Parts: sequence; structure tokens; C-alpha cells
Amino acid sequence: MTYFNEKGAALILVLLITSVFTILGMSLISMNISNTKQVNLREGDLQATNLAEMGIDSSHNILNKQIALAIDDVKKDPNFRTSNHDRLFCQKLDNRIKLGVFPQTKQVNNESYKYTLSGPSSISCENLESIKINIKSIGTVGNMSQTQKTINATFTIGNESERESSERDGLNGPSSDLEVYTSTVNISGRSEAQYFSSMRFSNDVTLGGNGSLLIIGGEAYFEKLLRFNGNNAILTVTGDAYFNRPVDFRGLGNNSICINGDSYIYKNNKWETYHEIVNNDDDLCNTTVINPEYHYDVNRWKLINDELTVTY
Repeated sequence: MTYFNEKGAALILVLLITSVFTILGMSLISMNISNTKQVNLREGDLQATNLAEMGIDSSHNILNKQIALAIDDVKKDPNFRTSNHDRLFCQKLDNRIKLGVFPQTKQVNNESYKYTLSGPSSISCENLESIKINIKSIGTVGNMSQTQKTINATFTIGNESERESSERDGLNGPSSDLEVYTSTVNISGRSEAQYFSSMRFSNDVTLGGNGSLLIIGGEAYFEKLLRFNGNNAILTVTGDAYFNRPVDFRGLGNNSICINGDSYIYKNNKWETYHEIVNNDDDLCNTTVINPEYHYDVNRWKLINDELTVTY
């Protein structure tokens, strides 16, 4: 006769069930560990990206400070009144950058969280309409096992007044922030007068003699009379030109008006396009106006936020 040991069978069943649950439990623990690692990696990536973005924000503040210091340097320069302000500003900004603004590292909260900024050791002053500065920001999370994210940004520094002039409608009249010159201007012989900013002449301006030259580095507004009394005189304006009265040509001829922007005259209580202003010597005008370097207000150099480009 055969006997079946039910207690032994129950023990085996319990062991089998225990083994199954143990295996399932280990699988669940392994899945949880894997999921936790993935979550940590995602959080690390997000934190590193946030740190890199903080670096770009910090770069914005750093560059704003350097711009303000460069503007102050320009005003203190002994050649301020006799130099092109745009070029002088760019040179002063370049000097500031060369002092070692970059690279720099900033810890956030503790040493496990930081961003590192790298940028140029100098800048180019070839294009004075805008200055480009490339910055790389690296966000780092962790010490031994690090997670890093990099963001590259290009900042544009420009003159706010110059942008406003190019974007606004000239028929609305001259800019309100022009530098005012109240004295009468008389240029005779082969003399030359040059203004390194946008000007508003509130008195008469006369170009006499033979070969006199008046250069306005920016916008020009002639409130009173502009008169040519000689020969071969040249008026060069690298921005827009505004005339309250028609130009008085009294000379013997060969006088030139070279306007890089547009010309306007005040007639019938409004500003109109001044069609009578013609560059009557194109070769001469191209020589005096080509690649103009002009500025409106040295105080209005700033970062152009809508031209910031960022690459992740």
C-alpha cells in the first residue's frame, strides 16, 4: 500500500510559491532601481540644463556691466571729442574683455552644482554696426559621476538709437535726442569740420571757399539755412538729413551733398521727401560715404535682446 505525505507536498508548494514571489520581488526591485536611475538621469539632465541656462543669464549681466564700464571709459578718454565714438567704444569694450572676463565658474548651492562660462579673449571692431560675442555655458551636476549640458549663445551689442532710426518712419521728423549745436557754422577755404554724432544745427550753416568739407557722423537736422558760397564743397551725412528750408546754392558750382540715408524737407506743416537733393557726383559721394562709421549716442550702446541666438 502506498501512502501520500500531504505535509511534504504542502511544504514543497509553499517553497515553490515563496520562490515565485521572491523572483517577482527581485524583478520588481530591479525595475524600481532601473526606473530610479532613469529618473535620476533625467533629473540630472534637467538640472544640468537649468544650470547652463543660469550661465547664459549670468553672461547677460556680465556683458551689461562691461558695456557700462566701456561707455564710462569712452567719456573719460582725452580723444572723446575728436575720435569716432563707435570705434572708441568698441576699443574700450575690447580692452575690458582682455582683462580676463572669461572664463569663470560659479557654484550654485554647493560644489556639486555649477556652471562654467567661456567666451572670447578679445572682440573684433571691423563691423561697428553691431558687435557679436559668443558665449559657451556648461552646466554640471555631481562630482565623481557628472552630468553636463552645454548651451552656446551669441549676444549682439548695438546702438539703440541707430536701430530706432533704421526702423522708424523718417516722415515723422528727426530724432528727439540729437546733440544741439547753437552757434553759427562757417567753413571756408579748404577747411574741414567733422562731428562724430548726430547733430541738430539750430543756426545757419555755411560752406564757403574752395573744397570745404562738412561731415556729420549720423543724422543731421538743419533748423536754419544751409548755404553753399564756394566751389567743390561737400556735405556728407551718414544718416538721414532734415532741412527746415531749401538748400541755398550760391556757389559757382561743383558742390555736392552726399546723404547715406534719406533726405526730408519741412513743407506745408509736415515732413516730405526732399526730391531736389541729388548726389550730383556719385563717385565723390561713394568715396566720402562708403562704409560709414557713425553713432547717435554713446550712452545707448546695449545688448540687443531680440537678436540673442541660443543653441542647446
